Amino acid sequence: MSNSTPPYSYHTFLFPFKWELNQQKDKKFSERTKVEKFSELIRKCPKWKRDVYTINNAEEYNEYMYFYDFVRNILYDQSDYLLGLSNDKNENLFQHFEYELPCCWDTFYEITLYKPDSVNKIYNLKIKSIVLNIYDTGVGVLSFHLLNNTYPKSESILIINQFGRRIFPPFLDKKSGLEGVKKKELAYSIRLKGLHNNDIVEGWHCYDTLFTNEKVNPVKLPYFITDLFSNITICTGVNELCINDVYMYPILDDRMFVISWYGDDKIGDEIKEKDIEYQRFSINNKEGLIENKEHNYFKNKFLYKFIYIDAFSKNCQNDEYQKKIIEDSILTRWSDYNTLYGVSRYSFVCLTKSYSHLCLPYINASFIPEHVVSMYYKMVELVLVQRASILRFSDEVADISSKDESRILDLVKDLYQSYIQFVNKIYFREVTAQEQGIELYDLLQKQMRIERDVKDLDREIQELHQFVALIEQEKQVEKANDLTRIATIFLIPTLIASACALIVSSPFVCGGTPDFYVLCLLGSVILSVLICIWKVDVIIRILSKKKKTL
Repeated sequence: MSNSTPPYSYHTFLFPFKWELNQQKDKKFSERTKVEKFSELIRKCPKWKRDVYTINNAEEYNEYMYFYDFVRNILYDQSDYLLGLSNDKNENLFQHFEYELPCCWDTFYEITLYKPDSVNKIYNLKIKSIVLNIYDTGVGVLSFHLLNNTYPKSESILIINQFGRRIFPPFLDKKSGLEGVKKKELAYSIRLKGLHNNDIVEGWHCYDTLFTNEKVNPVKLPYFITDLFSNITICTGVNELCINDVYMYPILDDRMFVISWYGDDKIGDEIKEKDIEYQRFSINNKEGLIENKEHNYFKNKFLYKFIYIDAFSKNCQNDEYQKKIIEDSILTRWSDYNTLYGVSRYSFVCLTKSYSHLCLPYINASFIPEHVVSMYYKMVELVLVQRASILRFSDEVADISSKDESRILDLVKDLYQSYIQFVNKIYFREVTAQEQGIELYDLLQKQMRIERDVKDLDREIQELHQFVALIEQEKQVEKANDLTRIATIFLIPTLIASACALIVSSPFVCGGTPDFYVLCLLGSVILSVLICIWKVDVIIRILSKKKKTL
């Protein structure tokens, strides 16, 4: 594979996950998801290096300036110098790590397809980088950035996206088990080839013997993820955690998110063309034809499969429904320039003419693939982190609601503080002033239902807050009841003691005339006690009414 060969496609596989530190299940959310503590564990893995963002060339400058300044803190692990320019602080919102690849030879993401009647088909994609970002909302994203300059055919692009994104079997065939899955949805193996001394290979063979163990954990992360962390044990079960282990669990399902750019002259021309249909009409007994033009991309089979990651047959077999889905999934701003962007809940894709065509002087659009793997990759990861964080917070709400009442107040306060930081520092309505960036970001949020899920999460947290308020009011009512009981118990002795003291000291008892001031004092004491009892009773009634309204 020659580096001088122009790229046919770029592929980025993003694995969003939730994480938690070892055996801290009963601690507060913020204590279990401290980025700096996870960072200490990552540093024990010799090949992971924290990479602080600096601006050293035009590409880095262009990418950095594309976004609003208030968004950059969650997109870039900025150097102290960059933070100082904007008067920002390193709030440990997230940290960025890169896996150190060998400098003397190429490394490959090798996808092998199962062919029972012939030789297995192999696709080798050059690894450009492996990136890990961890966030203080208890989520992270591991991403593989890959280059394809060997396989130009559109069928190969679909196969790479479909089989390269799997992390474990989506199902097991009832008759043939794992083999049946490998014939349809799962690669025979995925290998990280050329990483230092040893290759990392995942063939999912543990699923052949999955049910021989009484304690079955059906979610097992592949070796091409876990073996990247050489000195850390990655567990998908919280109860399995030991002292230097990390709980890491997929946020989505058995698939990674796919970002892909593909350039092809023939398909690029097809999406630009329009079908002409003629509709017959009749007016005043005169017949004629109306010319209707419709873009080809509504019916283009490759485009649909490219957006929705279908390697073989489409998962939509209705032309009208396909048209509706395509309309909701694409940005057509540059369709007359043979360029379309597509977004689904599992993909962000860009289709253009070939890279060689984009580089022509009168076209000058070679920046499009670069934007896909830089600015748009950052945008996609941000929305993925939003989605993952929402799901993580929902899990925490459900977990806290089942805790003991003696701890629930502190847990809710801590979670609410983390949620407020998420809303202010991660959940943005807009991230750039560029028109196309605004449109793509809106499309991403729409497809992943971020706005709806944030509203649902806000409602869940408000309900949890009301639940805590109810508990607090019940405690206050109980305290008021205790005060009433105490006041009632001591009321009669207090009145008797006061009366006796006043009577003894009064000259009326000693045979003199009644002392007016003494009688007034006695009446004041009795009246004050009665007012106190009345006020306590009023407070109890008010708290009881509030309790009923909740």
